[in-house]
Amino acid sequence: MKLDAQHAKKALEEVELEKQNRQAAEAVAAQQVQRRQQILIGLLAEAASLHMQVIDKAKLEQEVATLQVSKEALKASLQAKVEECD
Repeated sequence: MKLDAQHAKKALEEVELEKQNRQAAEAVAAQQVQRRQQILIGLLAEAASLHMQVIDKAKLEQEVATLQVSKEALKASLQAKVEECD
């Protein structure tokens, strides 16, 4: 009987140790998931920022092209007026 009680106690201790190990592993896994989520959020924020910079650059390039066309049109208009005066 005493031996059965010792085996039962040892088995119970092993089950408790396994439970604690599993809980520790789950806690580590949860921390890893949380860290990866933080990294992903950071990467998404950086990607959004870069996307906005690309959009801003495209808008500026379009504005520069429009101004260049306007400049050329004004230059041609002025050239025509100069030729009229001559």
